[in-house]
Amino acid sequence: MYKLRRILFFLVLLGLAVGIPAFVMNRPAPEPDFGSVPDLTLPLNPPVRLLDLKGRVVLVEFWNTTTPACRETLPEIERVYEKYRAQGLIVIGISLDHGPDRAEAKRTMRELGITFPNVFGDDMFDLRAKLTLTSPPTLFIIDKKSALRNKVSGVDPSLRLDSTVRTLLKAK
Repeated sequence: MYKLRRILFFLVLLGLAVGIPAFVMNRPAPEPDFGSVPDLTLPLNPPVRLLDLKGRVVLVEFWNTTTPACRETLPEIERVYEKYRAQGLIVIGISLDHGPDRAEAKRTMRELGITFPNVFGDDMFDLRAKLTLTSPPTLFIIDKKSALRNKVSGVDPSLRLDSTVRTLLKAK
């Protein structure tokens, strides 16, 4: 009986020794808390750090071509961009398409008349390490203090993007 307990004890210790590090190393990246903006470098020309856009209102739209809701939200974001970009609004799209879908993403932007800058998430080596997205579309609304004011996943008919942007642009 003593030997059996001893063997079980060592097996439990071994399981903990292997399981805990494996769990810690394989857990998903944390979601940003409201108030914190992920430190992402956007592969624009020249590259732009999201945190360096302090003083500006920023919308970051994560999207892809395989999600119908993305085709619904992109034109609305384009409309808000066209209306407020002269007042300092910055909009950046991050396409989560990869491989052959990248060409489809470019076609989709042309078809929908998207003029705001877009980058591909695959070109941001640390994107998945710094951020977990449940599903596109996901919109980050960032205020002039570089605080994450809202994170909207999917299509939200109650979102008043126009008035939200206008309010944030007027804020000091």
